[in-house]
Amino acid sequence: MHVLGLLMLAAPLIVSEWLVNRGLIPSYLRHRHIVWRALASLLVVVGLVAWWHLPVMITVVTTIYLATVIVNRYLQAFEALERGKRE
Repeated sequence: MHVLGLLMLAAPLIVSEWLVNRGLIPSYLRHRHIVWRALASLLVVVGLVAWWHLPVMITVVTTIYLATVIVNRYLQAFEALERGKRE
């Protein structure tokens, strides 16, 4: 039972990492203020889930995906700084 629970948590993380590496990111998250835009997106999803009584897993998957997008964005920025470029 515990293994199934871990797989259910690992699957969205693996899928979101794959999507971000493929470049499947919404256009509004590709620009500046990515953290605020991701937070606003998450609040909209939480509101919709609460309003329409949808499964909470939608919020969990959205949070994991947005966190992956943010981490990837800042990882690219730090790698560019290490190479001496400015972003």
